[in-house]
Amino acid sequence: MILFCEDCGKQNDLPPDALAGGRAVFKCSNCSYTNDYSATVRETVSSDEIERFLGIVRSFPEIIGAFFYDMEKRVVGTQMPAILNRSDIETLGSGLVRSYADGFDACPDIDHMMVVISDKHFFVHSITKVLYVVIVTTALSLPDGLLKQIIGLGKEN
Repeated sequence: MILFCEDCGKQNDLPPDALAGGRAVFKCSNCSYTNDYSATVRETVSSDEIERFLGIVRSFPEIIGAFFYDMEKRVVGTQMPAILNRSDIETLGSGLVRSYADGFDACPDIDHMMVVISDKHFFVHSITKVLYVVIVTTALSLPDGLLKQIIGLGKEN
């Protein structure tokens, strides 16, 4: 996780567990200023939020499908083409999430990834520590406003 010093603006690389209890307290590596960040870490997303989001996704013609993959519970919500059965989606989700997690271990400031398979673009975004959303699209980027919807999942309105 990258946090910037409130005093000098220097970038500080911190381990992901530095945000214990919703707070990150650290001394700047440049000026030794003690920084105290407060942040809420999302831990859950309701099934209603998942269904509401999948409903939004259906309205974009360039999106082929989407699903939520929970590392503990597997697929928890899907709007994928009928040609794919649940086992196919779980296999796809497992591989994509594992790739994302490996990349995140190497570069903790990653917040999403895009994988291209044939002419399909698979967008993977972490929602919580164990929940991910995968969106399959024919476009190189997500439709306007959709990323904002993803980032808003699990946050109180």
